[in-house]
Amino acid sequence: MRTSFWPALVTDLQDYWTPSKWLLCLGFVCTARENNKRNEKRSKLEAGSRWLEEHRHTILYE
Repeated sequence: MRTSFWPALVTDLQDYWTPSKWLLCLGFVCTARENNKRNEKRSKLEAGSRWLEEHRHTILYE
């Protein structure tokens, strides 16, 4: 009988998570991180474009 949660969890992970499953999971995590970075850049660019559009008249004519 297992006495502690963590050794049981590690044993279960070793039994279930094969190297190919780890790599697949890592691929999903890396893809999600890249998508988040891309979305953050897009959001910043869109915010900058909105700001320029809102202040264009002030910048050009004052």
